[in-house]
Amino acid sequence: MATLSATPLWRRLWRSYEVQLRRRPLLTNAATSAGLWAVGDVLAQRVQRCPQMDSRRAVLTGAFGGAIVGPLGQAWYTWLDRMAHAIGAPGTLKFVLAKLAADNLIWTSFYIGLFMAFASVAIEQTGVSGACQKLQHEFLPTYAAEAIMWPPIMALVFSRVPVTHQLLAVNITTVFDVAFLSWVNSAGFDEVFGSFYKNLGSNSSKAGAVSKPSKSAVDLQVASRSARQPQLMHCLSADTRSN
Repeated sequence: MATLSATPLWRRLWRSYEVQLRRRPLLTNAATSAGLWAVGDVLAQRVQRCPQMDSRRAVLTGAFGGAIVGPLGQAWYTWLDRMAHAIGAPGTLKFVLAKLAADNLIWTSFYIGLFMAFASVAIEQTGVSGACQKLQHEFLPTYAAEAIMWPPIMALVFSRVPVTHQLLAVNITTVFDVAFLSWVNSAGFDEVFGSFYKNLGSNSSKAGAVSKPSKSAVDLQVASRSARQPQLMHCLSADTRSN
């Protein structure tokens, strides 16, 4: 008893996690994915400064993580490791680059597109037409941002983390990625990055480097398809948005 109480809580939790991962890998990965994706959406709502937490949106985002990312992610990283072994020895540059290329081109594009379609149909309830419209306007710029952000992180994961723990490592980092995806899905890519480009242009103008970009230039840079809506509108319920 004394030994148990002397063991740090985080170590006991980690041991319990590893036991469950060995006994029930699919269920454990699904549960951790669901929890971390839900946390990511809550973080996105905090970033958006929504006046009221949309628990339905967080639960559905967590459901996507548990039902889709957990099971498919486990299968993906297991297959990816086998594929990379056929190309190079573990830890070598060839091994890591093969994983990075496949992960970025296949897995990243797959789950971004699937999440946008799921969010349109299940969360926003805009139907198939809404999903197609969102994919048409938001997929490519969102994927480009992900393709820039993820490779350095995944290079570290693929070179240092055992394959059995890679999904957990990715999901922990994904808390911030889900926050980004949920934010883009709810607000639109132009809303997320429009203020960034405007502030960048304003700061550059003050420094005397370049003048502040015009509204049309900002819209072109972020592939805007419509005028910016007030931030409060992005926190309304799916039914209100669909109306």
